[in-house]
Amino acid sequence: MVTPPYSPRSKKVTYRLRDETYRLVEESDKSRKYEFIPIIAIDGGSLGYNTFMLRLENVGRGLAQNILIFFPTHAEPYSISNISDKKEPIRKKVLSVQPSQILTLPDEKRRIRVEYLDVFGRKIIAWASVWAETREENHPRKDHLILEPWHLELPEN
Repeated sequence: MVTPPYSPRSKKVTYRLRDETYRLVEESDKSRKYEFIPIIAIDGGSLGYNTFMLRLENVGRGLAQNILIFFPTHAEPYSISNISDKKEPIRKKVLSVQPSQILTLPDEKRRIRVEYLDVFGRKIIAWASVWAETREENHPRKDHLILEPWHLELPEN
């Protein structure tokens, strides 16, 4: 039996199938990567007038590595060890800080930012704003800093 030559129509179908297969593989790969993304939750507050305790917890799946903490009043970031989702998912960092320095900053600069990488090398950012807790209406307790709820910025790919 003689095989007929490929027609232009069959080439188009083949190219479309190939393109569709590539697209499905890419979507599957992206979905798999997001399944194992580490998510660092940020919590913390004042321990005293000059100290602030930051608590980081990996609530996602996967290893958070190369973790840097950027505090609003400190010029250099702090580096902490990797946080696994299984073994020791919580890290605490005690920082020396003057509340008055934080409170004089504009609202958009009162952020604690935590940058880290997942096992695929994608950069993830978690952040939360620092505020003074109020005891009475419009009377801030300058010795007690707290964090707003944290936010997460995921990579696009």
